[in-house]
Amino acid sequence: MQHIFYHYLVFQSLYSLLDVLIFHAPGVRYSFFMPYSLLWFLFSHFCWKLLLLIFAKIKHPFIVSVLMGIAVGYAPFIGAWLSFSRTFVFFPFFLAGYYFRSEMLPTALAAKIKWAGAVGTAALLLFAYVHPIDPKWLYSSFTFRELGFTAWYAGIYRLGVYVLEVFASLCFLSLVPLRRATMTEWGNHTVYVFLLHAIITKTAIATGIFAHIQSPLQIAAVFLMAGLLTWVLLQERIRRLSRPLIEPDLAFWERWTVSRHRM
Repeated sequence: MQHIFYHYLVFQSLYSLLDVLIFHAPGVRYSFFMPYSLLWFLFSHFCWKLLLLIFAKIKHPFIVSVLMGIAVGYAPFIGAWLSFSRTFVFFPFFLAGYYFRSEMLPTALAAKIKWAGAVGTAALLLFAYVHPIDPKWLYSSFTFRELGFTAWYAGIYRLGVYVLEVFASLCFLSLVPLRRATMTEWGNHTVYVFLLHAIITKTAIATGIFAHIQSPLQIAAVFLMAGLLTWVLLQERIRRLSRPLIEPDLAFWERWTVSRHRM
């Protein structure tokens, strides 16, 4: 958990400073209690680790976590503060990842459900095209009031979004290969992509380049550049240069916490 706290402390400071100097994103509140952009995940991840200490000991943790994810939408304050809304809305998925093991899915069954996953993905895309959903529901950083829903039954909409998200997750996971490959090793270092890519993307947004991306060819080029950027940030040279910042030796922190605990 100390690495999560360290990453949030350092990169919340770094990205806030870069925003003042370069990004100039509108509506940003500079506070350690208001996670900057993608850093909400670090704050929420830290909270999920703490919540897990409690939920691992209670009965029916998934049901309780889903009810909490729905209930938090009725909060009277801003959902982005302390990443409060996202922490509880996405916590059921963190729980699912904690309890799920690949051994639970027989290899023979995994091979058979790939086609079902492909069909399900196509059906989901068609549904999204015919019945587009306000992206704010998927961000999960807004209370129901912020989304314009003040009726008592607003939570039913979030429950429906949960169903769609679970279905989409199962479709995606059914298409993920179970065998080890080159990308398996890359997956061990995705923290570098997560923490570094926003420096480039936020700079691109600040230049206004995305306002000129309109044609399908240009959109395809953006996707290709995103893939290339991911590959570059995973390279050993980049990891070696940024390792002192992203993966420093925190042994001194562990020794300090142990000594404080003994006292």
